Amino acid sequence: SAVPRAPPCVKILPEVADALSSGRPVVALESTIVAHGMPYPQNLELAKDVSRILRNKGVTPATIA
Repeated sequence: SAVPRAPPCVKILPEVADALSSGRPVVALESTIVAHGMPYPQNLELAKDVSRILRNKGVTPATIA
């Protein structure tokens, strides 16, 4: 099935659009923990770790802000 068109202010990466159109799982990751919730560099390491864990499980991570 086709992925609904996003408004021009929303950028959907090709990897996420492909997963959505193929019916594969996608998990939205809110950016607040990276931007405000944890100190640098732990915030970036957490974001990378969570994305890696999801990918290893066959899930496409999609950071939203």
